[in-house]
Amino acid sequence: MGWRLVVSIAVLLQALPAAAAPFAWLAHQSVDRAGRMDLATHETVSVTVGSQPLSTAASLDGLRAYTINYGDPSVSVIDAQTVSVITTVPLPSIPAAIAVRADGAKAYVPLFDGTVAVLNTATNTVTSFIPLGSFISTGAIVTNGAGTRAYIPKYDGSVTSVAVLDTVTDSFTADVFIDATGSFPLGVAVSADGTRAYATAFGSDLVYVIDATTNLQAGTITLSGAFGSPQPVGLALNASGTRLYVTEQAIGRLAIVDTTTSTELTSVAVGSSPFTVDLTPDGSRAYVVNGGDSSLSIVDTASSSVIGTVLTVDEFPSSGERFIAPGANTAPPVPPVLSAAALACQKRIGISFKRFGAKAHVTFASCFGRMLADVASGAGTVAAGAACRRDLDPAAADAKINRLREAARAQILGDCTGVTPSALALPCDPAAATIADTVSCVLDAQVAHVAAALADEYAGACGIATAAGLEEAYPRLCGTP
Repeated sequence: MGWRLVVSIAVLLQALPAAAAPFAWLAHQSVDRAGRMDLATHETVSVTVGSQPLSTAASLDGLRAYTINYGDPSVSVIDAQTVSVITTVPLPSIPAAIAVRADGAKAYVPLFDGTVAVLNTATNTVTSFIPLGSFISTGAIVTNGAGTRAYIPKYDGSVTSVAVLDTVTDSFTADVFIDATGSFPLGVAVSADGTRAYATAFGSDLVYVIDATTNLQAGTITLSGAFGSPQPVGLALNASGTRLYVTEQAIGRLAIVDTTTSTELTSVAVGSSPFTVDLTPDGSRAYVVNGGDSSLSIVDTASSSVIGTVLTVDEFPSSGERFIAPGANTAPPVPPVLSAAALACQKRIGISFKRFGAKAHVTFASCFGRMLADVASGAGTVAAGAACRRDLDPAAADAKINRLREAARAQILGDCTGVTPSALALPCDPAAATIADTVSCVLDAQVAHVAAALADEYAGACGIATAAGLEEAYPRLCGTP
């Protein structure tokens, strides 16, 4: 389950409307978690993902988010509404970045083995690999608004380019060679209309302009050196494509560029070592991820000024190129359509779940009542404790609680023959492979609910459980999740 932390705000002049609040998705590398920051309240909820999460992406419907995990290597698939991990998809090589196609149907993950893994987001499986070349280095990936192209800065040891993928056929289309020989690729952005792409490279103080219709370099944009050599990294474009926002990692600034004239209009001081930047869906704010001081700088795009700073929950925050997505409240989930067999199965689960819970509650209450009566009469806890363990010890196959559980399990499985967890829309345990796994999850949850209720009903419930030797078997009696 995710833990919750309200982060502090150094300065904030205007909050976004709560009803339309987008979310920022950040990878928290030092604690192996991914965080969802509500950009109206700047509250962060996070969840444990894979080892060393490096980058993030979110679907535009606000329902899914993804992290790539450098240490596993893998992709964590996250339910954006509940901030819980749906599944983890293993990868054959270390991932470098991730981007989601505009329609959310696929995600693309450049790997350090020179391929791009194509992830089917409906099945959460890797369906193919697109070869880009051998011994390559990649640093970012973005997809266009039409859902037809992906752009990946690429370095093969001598030549720097931006690889273009066809995201309809999942194939390599072209290499756009840019005049940054010997430089590692860093950031990339593509205009909303898909006609222009932009890239940065290590050691170069230029932004490279790409004609996305011809797949040729169309020019460069020189950034100001007034505050020192800027080292541009991350890029973001406004909806009209007229303003380009560029993080300048070496000098801690965000440059704002007029793309119609290819000139820098101004730059503003942000946090230390800014890497990525993204715009809210309405374009009114730019958020800059500062890796050096664990913060996000908030830039008002109308005035080109920093209006606030938000501290993050990790000293090493990181993100993908597009890490802001609409809040989940803009796209509520659609109820699943269940077959007649699935409906009958679900009904049986509900009935047996309720009956099992009621009988389990009576069994626990009987144990607690006898324990309290014996203690009150001076008889001690030995006899009552033995009776409690006889009825409630989950390790004893003939314990009453286990007999009740097995009876409920048999009833459910009898009415769920041939039904799979996916036919039930994967309730309780999203990773369940069989209906038996789902049933086990449901009955485990009911026992936990009963224990939590008893902890509320009985004064000293934890002491009673401890005296009976059941505190480890039922931690909820002592208030432990």
